[in-house]
Amino acid sequence: MEVLLLIFGGFIVWKVITTKARLHRSKKAQAQREVELGVAGKSPPSWANNEKKIDEMLAMLEVHITSKDIPKLFLEGMLSTEENFYPMLLKARLMEQKGSSFEEQVLGMSDMVSEKWQSLTQEQKTRFLEANK
Repeated sequence: MEVLLLIFGGFIVWKVITTKARLHRSKKAQAQREVELGVAGKSPPSWANNEKKIDEMLAMLEVHITSKDIPKLFLEGMLSTEENFYPMLLKARLMEQKGSSFEEQVLGMSDMVSEKWQSLTQEQKTRFLEANK
């Protein structure tokens, strides 16, 4: 009987986790589409004027991108240009409007950095990696 309860409990936990993951991917994808289509609007997420949240976002972004072997220098470049940083903020705001947590918003922003990194040629990546040493 205990084994059945354990199996049933494990199934419930697995179902909750997969549902949350699917919902997060859906919110992130929907926000990305709106940014790409230019229907995202102009306002940043609610935390954009909170210095503590900005610092937290920057620290989280750095952790995420370095775990993907993306140089910090590349992230700094993305954050310093409006053409790259502004869409990241718009995506975060759209995710926020769809109910995503702050952490999920930062993950969405991290994905944008990762996608931009993946779009570079190997030569461009090598230059960033060498400059980052």
